Amino acid sequence: MKKMSKVYTALIMIFLFAPIAILLFFSFNEAKSLSVFSGFSLNWYRELMKDAETLGAVRNTLILALSASIVSTVMGTAAAVGINRMKRMPKKVMMNITNFPMVNPEIVTGVSMMLLFVAAVSLFGGKSLGMASLIIAHITFCLPYIILSV
Repeated sequence: MKKMSKVYTALIMIFLFAPIAILLFFSFNEAKSLSVFSGFSLNWYRELMKDAETLGAVRNTLILALSASIVSTVMGTAAAVGINRMKRMPKKVMMNITNFPMVNPEIVTGVSMMLLFVAAVSLFGGKSLGMASLIIAHITFCLPYIILSV
């Protein structure tokens, strides 16, 4: 039975990662077509590095990822230490509250955060959602995982 489970796991991994490997392989294709590999080229990566909008998106993504991970790690570690020092009953309540976002689908959390920030922007007279709202949303999403891990 163990051999069959390993074969089954290998088939699932191949099914999941084969499209990524094919896409990576064809990203070095000289032609625009994804059906025929006409030769090895770095042309598409050169074109990518020339596009200012794409580089701006990469910069924003890195800023978002780094700031959200650092802030949520610090806050989550502090919260985990604080919850660990609580007495028995409040500790259980806090751990249950921490588990709620993890059982909630991510799309529901994302849409509810967007609606919250849209309402806050319209209430306080702002013009649009910005990087700060994205960072706060990502911190909020990451906190329960860090609290439970620590």
